[in-house]
Amino acid sequence: MVIVAAGSDAVLRGRGQGWSLSDWLSNVVLGALATVIVGILLARRQTRVQEALADLELTEKIAALRVADARLRDQCTSEAAHRAVLDCRAGLALVPLARVPMQEEYLRAAVRMVRVLGDALGSSLEPRATWSDADWEYLRENMEELLKSAEHNLKGASAMRPIWIDDINSCKGRILELAQGEVLFTVFRRHFTQSQNRIRTLLDWNALARLAPPNGNAVWVEHLTRQVTDPAALASYFTVWYTRSDGTETEYDHPEARPISLASLAEGTSCYLGRERRDRIKDLHRHYAAKVEGKDIRVLIATYPVRVEPSAPDAREAVVILDGNHRLAALVQLAREGCPFTIAEFRLHAPADPAFLPDLSHHVPDTFDGTP
Repeated sequence: MVIVAAGSDAVLRGRGQGWSLSDWLSNVVLGALATVIVGILLARRQTRVQEALADLELTEKIAALRVADARLRDQCTSEAAHRAVLDCRAGLALVPLARVPMQEEYLRAAVRMVRVLGDALGSSLEPRATWSDADWEYLRENMEELLKSAEHNLKGASAMRPIWIDDINSCKGRILELAQGEVLFTVFRRHFTQSQNRIRTLLDWNALARLAPPNGNAVWVEHLTRQVTDPAALASYFTVWYTRSDGTETEYDHPEARPISLASLAEGTSCYLGRERRDRIKDLHRHYAAKVEGKDIRVLIATYPVRVEPSAPDAREAVVILDGNHRLAALVQLAREGCPFTIAEFRLHAPADPAFLPDLSHHVPDTFDGTP
C-alpha cells in the first residue's frame, strides 16, 4: 500500500498536484489502520467460527461417549472398550479449540466413560473369559496413548486441567492393573456376588479376602479354558448337591450326606435330585440343545480345587463347583450325546479348610491341616 501511494504521489507531483501531509494521513495511515482493524475483526470472527465447529464436533463426541457408556454397562466387549477409548482420544484433540464450558463438559464425559470402563472390567469376569491377549495389549496401549493425548492437548486449555489429568491418570492406573494377566480376587468376588450368576454356597468371602493380595498370597484365582467332548474329562468335578444312602437329595450337613459328582449326573442318575432341580436341568438341556447348530456353547463357572489325601504320592484332586452346577449338569448330558461345549473356569485356590467352605469337609480328611 505504501509503495502504491508513493508512486501515485510521484505522478501527481509531476503534474503539480503532490499530496500534503493531511492527504498522507487520510489515505495511507487511516487506510492501514482500517486494514488492521478489519483483520482483527476477521480473526475474531474466524476464532468464533472455529470454536463453534469445535463445540459442534465435541457435542457429537459426547453423544458417542454416552452411547459407549451404555454399551459397556450392558456388555464389556473388547470392541466396545476399544471404540470408547479411541473416541476419547479423538475428542481430546478438539478441546483446545472449543469454548471453556464445552471443554469441561467433554472432559467430564471422557472421565466418566473411563470410569465406567474401569468399573466394567473390575466387576465382571466376562472380559477375562472372552478377550484375547491381543485385545488386552491393545487396551493397555490405548490407555497409555489416552493419557499422553490428554497431557498434550490440555495445556492451557482449561483451568481445570490438573483435575482432569489426575482423574484420567487414576482411571488409567486402575484399568492397567485389571488388564494384566493375573485374575484379581476382587474381580472374582464382585462377579460372583453381584452378577446374575452368584455363588450361593457358604463361602467365607471376608476370610478369603484377608488371605488374598495385597493382604496375603494364600488365595489366588486361576483362569482355565477347556473344551469338553467327553464327560469323563470332568470326572473329578463335584457339585454342591448331596444324597443320602437311600438315594434322596439332602443338605450338606446331613450325617449321611455324600457329594454328587458330575460323572454320575452324566450317566443319568439325576433321579437323586429333587423334582425342582431336575426340572431346571431339563430346561437348560433343551436350551443348550437348541443352540448346538452353528454356535459354540460356552459357560463361565467358578470352582474350588482341593487335594484329596494330600500325603499320598498319587494324591488326586477334587474340584468343587461353586457356581455353574445346573448348567454343567445339563451340559455333561449333552456332551454324552455327542455335543461338545467350552468351559471358562475360574479356580479359587485357597486353603482346603472347611472353615472357608463347609462343603470341603466331604473331600478332605479330618486330619488334613488345610494346606492348599
